[in-house]
Parts: sequence; C-alpha cells; structure tokens
Amino acid sequence: MPYKKNYKTCVICGQSFPNPISGNKVTCSKDCSSIKKKSIDWKRHYKNCIICGKSFPSPNSVSKLTCSSECLKLHTENKRHYRTCVVCDSKFPSYKTDLKLTCSKACLEEYHKRNRHRTCEICSESFYTSPSNIKHTCSEKCAKERVERTRVFDTCVICGERYQTNPSLRKLGKATCGQECYDKLRYSRRKFSICTICGQSFPSKTGITTCGKECAEERRKRNVKYAECIVCGQRFSGNLKHRITCSKECSTIRKKKTQTIDMIGVRPEGSRLVAIELVDHVSEGAHFLCQCDCGKTTVVHGSNLRNGNTRSCGCLQREASRANMVQANDERQFFAGTNVAKIQSNKPSANNTTGVRGVSWSNQKNKYTARIGFKSKDYYLGAYKTLEEAAQVRKLAEQSIYGSFLEWYYETYPQYKK
Repeated sequence: MPYKKNYKTCVICGQSFPNPISGNKVTCSKDCSSIKKKSIDWKRHYKNCIICGKSFPSPNSVSKLTCSSECLKLHTENKRHYRTCVVCDSKFPSYKTDLKLTCSKACLEEYHKRNRHRTCEICSESFYTSPSNIKHTCSEKCAKERVERTRVFDTCVICGERYQTNPSLRKLGKATCGQECYDKLRYSRRKFSICTICGQSFPSKTGITTCGKECAEERRKRNVKYAECIVCGQRFSGNLKHRITCSKECSTIRKKKTQTIDMIGVRPEGSRLVAIELVDHVSEGAHFLCQCDCGKTTVVHGSNLRNGNTRSCGCLQREASRANMVQANDERQFFAGTNVAKIQSNKPSANNTTGVRGVSWSNQKNKYTARIGFKSKDYYLGAYKTLEEAAQVRKLAEQSIYGSFLEWYYETYPQYKK
C-alpha cells in the first residue's frame, strides 16, 4: 500500500509542504523555521486597553487590561471607593471593608472631643469621658443613686420581708427571700398521706401507702394468701391459681393416685379400643395399652380414652379416607391416582408463594424449580433463574402430559367438561 502524504501550509512563506498526519511541523524549511524563531509578532495575542483603546501584545495566560503604567494609574483611581469625613465633609479614599469615619488625624481628634461630652442621667450635669467608656453618671454618688432606682424589690411569701430580686427571676416565679423560706415553701406544698400500718402522716407520691420499709414489709406479710395442700394438709403461699399441692413430692403422690382410675376392660361408647393394662410413659398422666377391634394394639392417654378423643388405632381414619376415594371414583373424579378437578383448574394452592402452579423457590439452589405430578408420580422439570422460564416449562409440560388425558376424559364423560 503506497504511503499517503498529508500537506500543510507554511506559516512564514505560505507554500504547501508534505507532512505526516501525526506531525506537528508548521514551517516548510529550516530558513522559515529560523525566521519563525526570530520573529515573535506572529505568535503574540493582542488586547485593547480599557482606558485609551489602543491594542497591545499580551500572552493568553496574563490578564493585563491596560497598555502602560499611566493607564494603570487611571484605572486604579476609577476603582477606588470614596467616603465623606464626618468632621470636615471632605471626600477621602477608603476600602469598602474599612470603617474609617475621618480623613486625617486632626479630624479624628476633633471627632473624639465631640463624643466625650455626655449628660448625667441623675443630676443632668455635663461631663467628659473616653469614647470606649460607657458611663451614664458623673460621680459615684449619682452611680449609687442610679443602681438604687433600677433595683426591683418583692415581698417574701413566708416571712413577709422585702428582698431584692431580678425581673427575669420574678417572671419565673421566685417568691422567697432565701433558702430557708424556700425549703419551708416546698414542704408546705407537699402532698401528705396516712400510713395504712402505723397511721402516721408522711409526704408521698401517688400509689404509696406506707411510710417506711418496716411498714411495707408488715403490709406485704398481711396480704400474703395461704392455701391447704390436698395431700399432706399443710398451709403454703405463692401463686394459688393453679397450685393444689405444697411441694413436688406431694404433686407426684397426687399423680400416682389419679393414675389408679380403673379403665381396664372398659370400652367407651362409640370406641373400638379396650384397655388391657396400665403402662409407664414419658409424658404425665395415666397411659393404657389398648386393643383395637382390627387386631392392633396402641398406647392411649387415659383422658383421651374416657372423653372419646381417641376411638381407634387409626383404622377409622383410613376407612373414612377409602370411602371418600370410592365416592370420588363413583363420581368420576379420580383415575389412576390422578385428581381430575385439580388438573382442570389453573388456581395455585393456598401455600404457593410464586403465584404459578407447580413452581416454587428453592433456597438451596437460589433458583425457581418446576414440578408436575401425574398418576401418583412426581416429575422434576429443572431449576431456572427467572420465574417466567419456570412458568413456561411448566405450561409446556401440562400441554404434553395433561392434554391427551383431558381429551380422552371429555370424550368419555362429556357431562364433566368445564
């Protein structure tokens, strides 16, 4: 492939010269490059002066606004901030952040002399002071008189004496002259109640009925309730709602007495069980070994045998489930271990969390698993990352497995078609 040349224009002579695409040459020869190095005017950046309007060379990185020192002085004069002197009313240059009020030292001294003259608030006489000193009176006598006038006095609600107070404390509700009167006021505002044991009055909060620890213990002893043990006859205290015996020994003796109820050879009404003998069991209560009419034996709790809660060894439940299956087969709902009603409906079961039949979340695999059951067999359809994929596989399995069976069922029993 031939080399493709790129042409540029020389910045000195204006002729075009070949240059690679990645090259940064600006001149066509050494002569032009030497002329470029000597001459600076072609590379300079020019600006206009903001005072006289002349153009002057300035690099891009320098933020010059004027062409000479004279224009710079005029520019700084225009930028100055001027204020008016409070003494002689002449203007003087000052920074915006500076808080000067006078133009010179003489005006400053005159300003201090004028501000030193003040009037006493008590005798109305004039006196001199420094500007930094905030005095309101001319002498100590007038100062004491001013303090006496600004004082606030109040009357104590306990002893009746007048005392000096602060207006802010007066608003907060201070009403006593000292700590002793304050303690008496607090004691007088306390709520008193009478002790239910000794009858003395004492300051208390809500819900307290005794004056001390001794009275509280005495009250607790008086309120203790006692009961009599049904085995040994001794009195005992504690939670008396469910307790009948005073100790564990008495409770074991009572349990042994209750286990001696004669249920051997007795058949409860409507039951298939007959008690043969009393047996030991891990759980509490009497347990009997029972013989069922079907020939099997089982261990039953005595209360369940007497109340009729347990009536067989489990054969009654099996017979009832078989009867239900026979009834369902007569109604043409079950075929070869398959529930046709469940196949026909698309509703998920009550414990389904995904909302799709046959699809559940596996915590072990962290994926959605799909299954399908037919004729007492369960088929695993795989695990998938998304619910849509698992639902699609389940739908295809229903079409391939349930489809032909439902077609035969609707042709044979058209009255059950939904």
